Amino acid sequence: MAETAYLQMMGELKEFLQLKSVPKSLGTRVVNFHERLYSTRTVLDESKIMSRLPEVLRSDLVLHMYGSVLRRVPLFDSLTDAVLSDVCCELKTYHAAENEIFTREGQPADKMFIIRSGMVRLSVLDEELRSSPMKGGDFFGVICLAGLSDTRPYTTTATRQCQLSTLGRDDMRRLVARHPMLGDIMLEFARQRLQEITGDVDAARISSARHEAGIERDRGPRQRGSRQRGSRQRGSRDLI
Repeated sequence: MAETAYLQMMGELKEFLQLKSVPKSLGTRVVNFHERLYSTRTVLDESKIMSRLPEVLRSDLVLHMYGSVLRRVPLFDSLTDAVLSDVCCELKTYHAAENEIFTREGQPADKMFIIRSGMVRLSVLDEELRSSPMKGGDFFGVICLAGLSDTRPYTTTATRQCQLSTLGRDDMRRLVARHPMLGDIMLEFARQRLQEITGDVDAARISSARHEAGIERDRGPRQRGSRQRGSRQRGSRDLI
């Protein structure tokens, strides 16, 4: 049944691409994304399944599904199973295609990302951060989640197709209302992370500035030489 639904979905997708006259290269990328996304060849509506379950059973199931990933995040590794399952219930899923820039430096931001699979590049002014790349089990954005920054301090690019989980401020407010100690844990961790990421971002900016300065130094002699050649050529034409 599940594979039948998968095959039907892929057939509809290919028909759609053909109907819209999508170029072959772009169509292949779209198809490949779906094939990797549904690598188990099943098309399931997770939220619908979860909504049918009683609360206790739903909590146990999400803890089984996501608990091991969250345990690898220092922000959550000391939580009890009961609290962790509540965190799992607030997670949202995000899929990033290969080479997708899914957050940009300076854009408004209020959520953190947890990488379940794939690889993500963090950069500032196209300079890769020292903490990059990040892979499954890594996370970023806790300073935005905690409200210490309202804008993303770096750009994130999926260098491989990624499955991520997100946790936003509204999600965190609900969690803190049920488990007040989460607010203190998050704020302490976010302040520490802010110091680390500030140093990382500053180093990337300095590296970018040096790179630009080096380009300007290399460009200078060539431009001066070009101007000198131009002067000689103009002089020759004057003589003629």
